[in-house]
Amino acid sequence: MQIGFFDDTDLLVDEDDKKPDIFVYGGYFIEQESLPEFQGKVCAIKRANGLWDHAPVKWNMKDDSLRKFYDVDHWLSEDAYKLALSRSSAIRLQLFELLAKFHATVMISARYDKSHKPEELPTYFSWTFENLLQSMGLMAQARYPEKNYPGFTLVADWPSTALERRMFDVYMGGYHLGHGISSNQSYFSGPLKQYRFADSLYHASTLHSGALQLADMVVGCARDFLAWAIKGTKPQRIVGLFDHLVPLFYHSPNGKIANYGFKLAKGFVFNGSYFDLEAKIVEFTSLSKESEP
Repeated sequence: MQIGFFDDTDLLVDEDDKKPDIFVYGGYFIEQESLPEFQGKVCAIKRANGLWDHAPVKWNMKDDSLRKFYDVDHWLSEDAYKLALSRSSAIRLQLFELLAKFHATVMISARYDKSHKPEELPTYFSWTFENLLQSMGLMAQARYPEKNYPGFTLVADWPSTALERRMFDVYMGGYHLGHGISSNQSYFSGPLKQYRFADSLYHASTLHSGALQLADMVVGCARDFLAWAIKGTKPQRIVGLFDHLVPLFYHSPNGKIANYGFKLAKGFVFNGSYFDLEAKIVEFTSLSKESEP
């Protein structure tokens, strides 16, 4: 059985509009039978950095919800939060190294919203999730040609009020019908139920789940990669981290990541030119190697 942990995030690209315009959904799969050991390793990394097992960590350690969680009601403290903040770089690196040790498969889906209409935001998040499900179906089809599917369970961070029912509906369409609710397109893989996916999406809280905290880091790192690739932001935050994700992305037999483990909508056109994800990954990898001491 494969169990996946997934989260969502967004990115502001168009500075003329203060609403997010790139939406990202992603995370990773590991073997479900290794989950107890995996959770234990996550806790061990926290303890090695001076934190309690239940102290939450995220890609953005300055996240307001995270900071507020560090209080006496959760057996935590402001001092523990300051320690987590000071150790954030080491914690991120050690957790990303853990993904490789457990042979994780990373998957990301992103879409660019040109409309800037607030009411469209749930639609774009739904699309990224739906597109991710389509990629999962194709992955299951390609990896298990003998149809000995191990089964798949998806656990996602608890969605916002605007999204929660919609995400269940998106999953229902993919699972039962192999048909997109928001895109109105048929899955090339067919219904997910034939690959032994669970019949429903499961939700949990990132602040309470170590496995989801790592999914938050994965999707946050992918978002910051896109920020560097599109906006030209400084890459220091992801150098030495996104590198760990690259070999873990689901990919084609010849190593192609774009449209496999990292799927972008066709509307990814900036300054009149198509965004070449594969080329940007190669460029970043070369840049990161140049930054090594």
